[in-house]
Amino acid sequence: MTLSPLRYHYQHRAEVEAVVQAGSGRDAAFDALAAGVGTLLAADRTLGSLCDWAEAEAPRPVDLAIDGAATRKAAVIPIVLHCASADPPGQRSAGRVRTAKPRPRQKLRPGLRPS
Repeated sequence: MTLSPLRYHYQHRAEVEAVVQAGSGRDAAFDALAAGVGTLLAADRTLGSLCDWAEAEAPRPVDLAIDGAATRKAAVIPIVLHCASADPPGQRSAGRVRTAKPRPRQKLRPGLRPS
């Protein structure tokens, strides 16, 4: 928490589940997928202004054996989202909440239903 101006700083953990199934080149395909996640985060660390900073942690890969099919390589890639808000976590902050523009209401004629 920062007191002047009052800001609450917190972290949120999100996870990306990455799965690759290939007969050959499975490790290379998985490495490319994991690197792609890092590249996307590096391109926009604020995720379109949804957080102050996002960073990936090391993936935890595991091989998944499936009977009669090629082994899958899977991992959970933890993403740490750093956020700051004028309101305590759990309360809405006018500066952080994005809302869609309301659609205009349609007037219905008798006997018609909205689609």
